[in-house]
Amino acid sequence: MFAKVSFTILFIGITISVAAQKEALSSKQALQKYDSISAVMNKAFPENEFKTYSRNSFSESQLSTYLSQHFQRMDLLPLIDDEHKIFKLNSYLHSQNWFAAIGFPRETIKSYNAFYLYYKSIEKNLSETDVNNFLVLRSYANSLLADNYAKIGALDSAAIVHRTNIKFSKIKNDIYYPSAINNYGLFFYSVKHVLDSALVYFNKAYEITNTQFPEHSLIGSIRDNIADVYMDQKNYNKALPLYAANFEFYKHNINEVTHKIDVPRLISAGAQLIKCNLELNFLDEAKVLYGELEAIINDKRNEEEFHLDSMLEFLTIQE
Repeated sequence: MFAKVSFTILFIGITISVAAQKEALSSKQALQKYDSISAVMNKAFPENEFKTYSRNSFSESQLSTYLSQHFQRMDLLPLIDDEHKIFKLNSYLHSQNWFAAIGFPRETIKSYNAFYLYYKSIEKNLSETDVNNFLVLRSYANSLLADNYAKIGALDSAAIVHRTNIKFSKIKNDIYYPSAINNYGLFFYSVKHVLDSALVYFNKAYEITNTQFPEHSLIGSIRDNIADVYMDQKNYNKALPLYAANFEFYKHNINEVTHKIDVPRLISAGAQLIKCNLELNFLDEAKVLYGELEAIINDKRNEEEFHLDSMLEFLTIQE
């Protein structure tokens, strides 16, 4: 109820403020005002900190204030000249990313549409380098768009975006291509619950990743997805070697973003492997693996690297 009421009030205020801004502000003034609003927002919730992208970080009053400030600066973007087109494109994408992280699917979709419309209007004026740079950003934005369509129940729209993103990502044929295929598999697995179709796309994504990017962390995610399907099908013998491969993989794989061992994924892989061994009644193997997992949990170097969810997974296996 809070979010709906707040949005209604904000949108009324925004309509009035936009009309006033169009009459009063030049491009330079709009950019300066955008920057000043951003500076205030960053004091409480810096854009480079994790807490800014977690709904739990905000009280209702803080979220209302942040939303009001965010809508104010987004309304300034159309007033800023196209000489700042890259800044404007990135601002629309940031808006989409923040709304997606905070859990506002309809606003995520609106921000994407604003980005897409503006991108199309200035695409002919972008350099080849800019176009190439935005291929990756657009692929990620498409994935968020599809996910958020699914969250509001627009499954046909979500499926269309997933398929479009697969074709789009194939242009550059980098890691985002198998990622887009994997995401479509997740759509069938988590949203539509059609395991056979999910497995088709997971296997296709795995084949490409294993051939072209065998050390990328994506391969662990895809392998995990395939194993999860087998677990749901109670095909534990097929799931076991995949979980085992992932447990070994995450012991040495360096994540491309954090440049560290992904301890939460390592713990999760170990817990899943133990669970699969228990389903097969391989108690001795499960006991040995439990010792390994316990050592990872108790390693002081890992204390700050894993989350409460990781501890919950471990305690569930312990039980």
